[in-house]
Amino acid sequence: MEGWKCEVLSDVIHLINGGTPSTTNENYWNGEIPWLSVDDFNTGKRFVYDAAKKISKLGLENSATKLLDVGDIIISARGTVGVIAQLASKMAFNQSCYGIKQKLDDLSIDYIYYYLCYYFWAIGVVKTGSTFDTITKKTFDEISISFPTTRIEQHKITTILSTIDSSIVQTEQLIAKYKKIKQGLMHDLLTYGIDQNGTIRNPQTHTFVGKNGMMVPEEWAVKTLERCAKINGRVGWKGYIVSDLRDFGALTLGAMHIDKANKLDLSNSVYLSHEKFVESPEIMVKKGDVLVVQRGSIGKVVCIDKEIGEATINPSMILLNNFTISSKYVYYFLISKEGQKQIEFSTSQTGVPMISQIQVKNFNIPIPAPIEQQKIVSILDQQESLIESEQTNLAKLQKLKQGLMQDLLTGKVRVKADILI
Repeated sequence: MEGWKCEVLSDVIHLINGGTPSTTNENYWNGEIPWLSVDDFNTGKRFVYDAAKKISKLGLENSATKLLDVGDIIISARGTVGVIAQLASKMAFNQSCYGIKQKLDDLSIDYIYYYLCYYFWAIGVVKTGSTFDTITKKTFDEISISFPTTRIEQHKITTILSTIDSSIVQTEQLIAKYKKIKQGLMHDLLTYGIDQNGTIRNPQTHTFVGKNGMMVPEEWAVKTLERCAKINGRVGWKGYIVSDLRDFGALTLGAMHIDKANKLDLSNSVYLSHEKFVESPEIMVKKGDVLVVQRGSIGKVVCIDKEIGEATINPSMILLNNFTISSKYVYYFLISKEGQKQIEFSTSQTGVPMISQIQVKNFNIPIPAPIEQQKIVSILDQQESLIESEQTNLAKLQKLKQGLMQDLLTGKVRVKADILI
């Protein structure tokens, strides 16, 4: 390709080994030099700013670790491999990583960074058919890097990609902000509630009383969960075995179908035979039901907020339905700190990593009037919508970045002046 060249990566970089100062010599540790392990930069961020551990100048001088400069690249080589970042300050690093410096004046370290991101995201995995177990120096002999011969074109490519990175970081920060706001709202709304003026009650001026071990607004009740919903699980003879599973049919839902945000995830659907599905009508899952993980990933909760067709639960789940109060309100309470505290307390009481239906039935839940429940749910739903909207934006930006890396770092799309050609 005119204006581009291709080189073996190991010919255009300096590859540097890391190391660990002796842990028995106190003088080598707790100094001023950040000392990196993969946990310090396994964040998806371009730049790493600090490390959990620091070493002294003596530790640096009396070990195999080396000092990298600002802008140099760090890459994990063992365990979680192919994690890449650039340094925002001078840092040393351990032996599970490699440091990378540029060797050629006509190839920028920023371009090398983005090319390595592209390689370990796309080419490396596709070429080998799986992720790497380890990265050795030989790995870098097998990687070819293509790049524009002019630093101007390299700079334009990295500027485009860094602009996308900045947008990704800003979106991630916005998501984190909205999540923090949601946590604060959940605490205040589920503890103090909303008065007739639409504002959160002030605990200094409003009357709060103790009911069933909870301090709640005097207008509220506190009831056990079994008084608010039917609670059932798949127990005893209603269990099933592998031969009852099918390639299609009724969904059978478990902990794997609840993501970290307590949302339904059907990307890995599991199906049960029609016979096993119909024999247990009390655990058929409908829109508006709430599922609680009973074993394994205890603490996960999901509210079924859409129609999903025929569905049931597996033996690790508890189903809440036939609510006398807002099911979404119950969902928000169960994922709140107070709800999670009751789940955690129940598991610690038994000493077994599970919660029983009886324990769930005995959970206490503060209950406002129906109109107030709906107001609380509406506010929290709005906050969740903001988070989900930004998460959608984030996914689009990440997909855009992947496409741009593939186009720009291979020369498929060229940059000239301020436009793509």
